[in-house]
Amino acid sequence: MTSDPYTLLDRAISQKNDEEVIRLLDLVEDDDIPFLLFSAVVNRYTYAVKLLAAKSGTTQNNHSLGAAVAQKNIEVVKLLLPISDVQYNNNGCLQQAVLNQDAEMFELLYPHSDAKVALRELEQCAQFEEQPGRKNEPLFVELGNRVLRSTLDTHVAHRGVEFPRKKI
Repeated sequence: MTSDPYTLLDRAISQKNDEEVIRLLDLVEDDDIPFLLFSAVVNRYTYAVKLLAAKSGTTQNNHSLGAAVAQKNIEVVKLLLPISDVQYNNNGCLQQAVLNQDAEMFELLYPHSDAKVALRELEQCAQFEEQPGRKNEPLFVELGNRVLRSTLDTHVAHRGVEFPRKKI
């Protein structure tokens, strides 16, 4: 049997053992926190995510954020946003929200993302090339509309002309 705190804490996380997680949390190295945080996300153990996120001290939890988005776990995504880079991997989290047709996740991630990059990557994505009809899905269309609006607003602002917005 091992007495390695990392292994013990990882096991406690997989077993969702609150008492052991609390007991072992201060015994692990700070460098291990992102890996344990990922384990907590994958195991859908929100309590451990809260504890580990508070101890993280880094913004390098991008894989954990991506896993939470893929799981459609909005509560965990909210916990991870301050300690992750949403624009990591060409705004992969926003792309995943679009692919999942998860409107709530899309709205949460959109303000923190580079929508132009996400749209460009989605347009080149194998899923959209193999299934062209996916480009008609509501969130893909919404992303395209928002990018277009933002681009037009930028061009209009540079010219100093304002037009009243009309609802489409």
